[in-house]
Amino acid sequence: MLEKRSLRASAGKADDVWTTDSVPEPEREDYWRGALRRLYPDLTAVVPLDGEAVRGRLVVRSFADGWAGECQQSAARLAGAGCDPAGDGWDGYNLILQIYGVGRVSHAGRTFHRRFGEMTLTDAALPFEEVGLGSPHVQVWRLPRHVL
Repeated sequence: MLEKRSLRASAGKADDVWTTDSVPEPEREDYWRGALRRLYPDLTAVVPLDGEAVRGRLVVRSFADGWAGECQQSAARLAGAGCDPAGDGWDGYNLILQIYGVGRVSHAGRTFHRRFGEMTLTDAALPFEEVGLGSPHVQVWRLPRHVL
């Protein structure tokens, strides 16, 4: 189900790689939520949409003051409370490229859809909800506010 070609190429340069391939189903949701917190530290919910345990692969690497990640997972709803720059010491934006699938994003009082090839910029300090449909595959760059 999961496309591994581009993930395999990027994994050789990665700092961290997570996959649900060998995680037992009862533990998978907690494991995957913990992995996704590398991209979204404020993540509060990961809810599979197909009624089964979430499946996914995440590759994250750091650069300068930010992180770059590539995430592919089964359809799921993600929600986050927003980062507190004073609390966790990180203040920035998420630049997200939709490689495959469709994402419905609610952020900063707006709801919009992100389709193949589209990119969004979100403020990491604000709450969000994202519903990824059709085995979503995204690249996420976490960039410090002072860079933009």
